[in-house]
Amino acid sequence: MKIILLVLITSSQLLAKLPTLKTIHELPAIDVAFEMNKSLQVTDKSQPLQFAIPTEVSDVFVKNGKGKGGQWDQLKDGSWIWRFEVYAENALSLDFGLFDFYLPPTAQLSFYDLRGELVKGPFTDQKNKSHKQLWPGTIIGDNVTVELRVADKYKRFVSFSIKNINRGFRSIWDGVEFIPKKGQQKFWTSDTDSVSIKSGSCNVDVVCDEGDGWRDQIRSVARYTITKSDGTFLCTGQMVNNSANDGKPLFLTANHCGFDSTTDASINIWWNYESSECRVVGSSASGSPI
Repeated sequence: MKIILLVLITSSQLLAKLPTLKTIHELPAIDVAFEMNKSLQVTDKSQPLQFAIPTEVSDVFVKNGKGKGGQWDQLKDGSWIWRFEVYAENALSLDFGLFDFYLPPTAQLSFYDLRGELVKGPFTDQKNKSHKQLWPGTIIGDNVTVELRVADKYKRFVSFSIKNINRGFRSIWDGVEFIPKKGQQKFWTSDTDSVSIKSGSCNVDVVCDEGDGWRDQIRSVARYTITKSDGTFLCTGQMVNNSANDGKPLFLTANHCGFDSTTDASINIWWNYESSECRVVGSSASGSPI
């Protein structure tokens, strides 16, 4: 009988074998309490929920086989790796905006967290678009490493610049606190509520049997992030068909979310944002944040 031993190599083990990064790009520390309080002063109901503030970055780019802000290293197989590590004290998340973006064949762009675990990517030349932008999406944590790998003969064709890094001051996943804007009263809260929860204990989770007649509609709903000049925001929308029923990928969202030709490339959509289990209606579990 043959025994086959399978050895799994984690991302952190692979990163440990790479040359040490000599510098870390440190962004300004974020004052979470200050930014949260400032967001509460927004009384305009036409604004979506903000969770990150903008940070303009300059002189971080890769172009014509060269680069600035990051570190190039040539690997034993002759290929190249470029890395850029960024840290923002107290940040709950980081969002990146890449411009003048182009990846040639063999190029792979990835984003790692502090533990060396792959969070986003690898992105390849399939991500090349006419708008020449890449917004990989929100990454949890205050430390991220951007990593580019490319074959030697294609190195000079890689192009991108990191111009936006948005620092999160509000959690958008675990322990989410959807605090109402100042002067607003949502229908799902009482006068004494300090935290607003859109799902009430009387509501039925869509995963329950009662939703079986609406599965197509349920699958169409999504949560998304959108980055504008003043930060990164949360909104929702849904896929819709048209009268021709030809399945064109049309996405309907509210006008106040700020979706237009200058922000559409920054949108990252998450489907199936729902409870994984059918909670008992009226129970303490039903209505709690997901």
